[in-house]
Amino acid sequence: MEAVESTDELIDPFRDEFEPLTDDEIDRWLLETVSSGVETDESDIDRVRYD
Repeated sequence: MEAVESTDELIDPFRDEFEPLTDDEIDRWLLETVSSGVETDESDIDRVRYD
C-alpha cells in the first residue's frame, strides 16, 4: 500500500468529468421512484451492507 499526501490526491483519480443530469432527466428518473412504506435509516443500511 502506498501513502498519499492529501485527500485530493487519493480521490482525484476516481473523479470523472461528466455532464450532470438536466432537471427534466432528474424529474423523469424520480417519477419511477416508489415508496415501499418502510422507513429506512442509516443503521438499517449499515446492517444490510456489513452483516
